[in-house]
Amino acid sequence: MEKDNLYPIGKISKMVGLSIDTLRYYDEIGLIVPAHISDTGYRYYKLEQAADFTRVLELKEYGFSLQEIKAIEFSEAVSLRSILQKRYFALLEEKTKLQEAIDKLAIKIKNQEEAQHMKKRVLLVDDAAFMRMMCGDIFTKSGYEIAGEADNGQAGVDQYKSLKPDLVVLNITMPVKDGISALKEIIAFDPNAKVVMLSAMGRIRFVGETLTYGAGGFIVKPFQADKLLETARQVLETEGRFNSETLRKIMNHSKYGLDDILPQTEIDKIVKLAESQNNYSDSDIRELLEKLITELPPELKDKNTQFGTATVITAPEPAESLTEQQLTLQMLKKIADGQDKMVELLSQMITRMDYKDR
Repeated sequence: MEKDNLYPIGKISKMVGLSIDTLRYYDEIGLIVPAHISDTGYRYYKLEQAADFTRVLELKEYGFSLQEIKAIEFSEAVSLRSILQKRYFALLEEKTKLQEAIDKLAIKIKNQEEAQHMKKRVLLVDDAAFMRMMCGDIFTKSGYEIAGEADNGQAGVDQYKSLKPDLVVLNITMPVKDGISALKEIIAFDPNAKVVMLSAMGRIRFVGETLTYGAGGFIVKPFQADKLLETARQVLETEGRFNSETLRKIMNHSKYGLDDILPQTEIDKIVKLAESQNNYSDSDIRELLEKLITELPPELKDKNTQFGTATVITAPEPAESLTEQQLTLQMLKKIADGQDKMVELLSQMITRMDYKDR
């Protein structure tokens, strides 16, 4: 057969460094088919097919699956170089996503290790029992101890004075005493208290007020477990994070959108702004706040009071053409600007649904 430019599978196997079983498998899936099969079923290949096996090995090194390799059609217009370039950029994108996942996992592990080492005690203050249960589950699974719970601001203050926890997670909208009033009392009792505020309404005003009064972090509901844990770690580790002068300037702009609703990503920018030691002017602060609002997605812009303008309420679409999420958004747009409790209840409902789906 060799004189006919055909080589038995055993010799080809040695030439290309692949087992006979592998060559047979490539034949079975139609990747590289023998040039000839004898009456006894023995496979023979052309010498040039050895280059095909070498190409398969090369492509496998670059992360191509056998099915992807089989689907590649080589031609003058589609060269190996162009295929490899496309794969190169795809791998770069995968690498970026993988690195992001690695970084998040590293932070999560670090948070858990530090929490288990520190054995910090947490007081949960929220009028929603489910929210307390969910936060408690997140903290206990990460090595924290739940020192106590309270369902209103006054009970939260009383619990803090008796329990002296390391950290307080404090909701804003609550009966008897709201979270901001409770925060003031807790800080007055203990200026070194560590407090993380929760709210379904990510208003600039709420962020500015609570950080000014002594809170160390602000989280918008619903939230991811990692966000709660990372914020808790930062608050517990850091003393005097915020620039009081910058906070004062933020709060001076009450007519420039302090009641605008921001998502967590934008709230974090406000917090970073407050952490900065830069000597921002009043005009700098206003420009930065305006930028946060103008860059919001349309669904949030529609809900917000823009800088110096009235609240925008769009005409409702026919209910039958809307998804459940769109209906929820439409309902939120109809809520009056000061009805924070209604939004709080809706947020708790959504959070509960998300938590049950895990």
